Amino acid sequence: MRKRIIKCVKVWFRDGREFERFFAEEEKKGRISPEVRFSSNRSFLHLSVLHVLPQIVEQLIYRYNFPLEDRDIFSKTPLFLAAEEGYGERYRMGYRNKAENRIFDTLVEASADVNAVDMEGRPVLLATAQGDYFETFLKLLEAGADPNAHTPLGMPLLHYFIEKGMDRYAEVVARHPSTDLAARDLLGRVALHIAYRKRNFRLCALLKSLGAPADVRDIYGRLPSDYTNSSNQ
Repeated sequence: MRKRIIKCVKVWFRDGREFERFFAEEEKKGRISPEVRFSSNRSFLHLSVLHVLPQIVEQLIYRYNFPLEDRDIFSKTPLFLAAEEGYGERYRMGYRNKAENRIFDTLVEASADVNAVDMEGRPVLLATAQGDYFETFLKLLEAGADPNAHTPLGMPLLHYFIEKGMDRYAEVVARHPSTDLAARDLLGRVALHIAYRKRNFRLCALLKSLGAPADVRDIYGRLPSDYTNSSNQ
């Protein structure tokens, strides 16, 4: 078996143009390889995503066959990096996101893992929502991301979004046809328990209309409606 050799390159780039020039020089020398690693154990593909260079991203994927599930030192894939930076947003910071959109779409169309998890145990959906990149979040769901994923502390995403007051994310996940509305957290609570505890009666009504169970008890024996009493907060 051929031994895999990892080449670590100690080069830092001030901007995308500098990285683009470096890439062109290395390509002429035939040195473009997934085995070449930069700072934070990132590959050419990671850096081309971070420096927003869609043409190089496409070249690395389709010409050089770079693995889409390659991970940096934080266990983040190229798609994870793109998603948590909001590359799926039409506009970001007031500017049209064409190059970033192209990178995001290229990674998704190439079948990058939309359920990737980083070293903290965060699924890409959670990281995207924490950055409040709603359009990117929707695109990940459309691409097959699991709405039943959990936070690093074992809380279903629906529970987490309700707990944090992230209503539009909670509503989208609640309405998703694959979402398990009867899923429980470590305290045996379903999403309706959390909605009642937060006194978010609009979400309570939505969850019940979608068929969320209202007759289940948590590990303390409480029904969702019991949380409306101040003594149960």
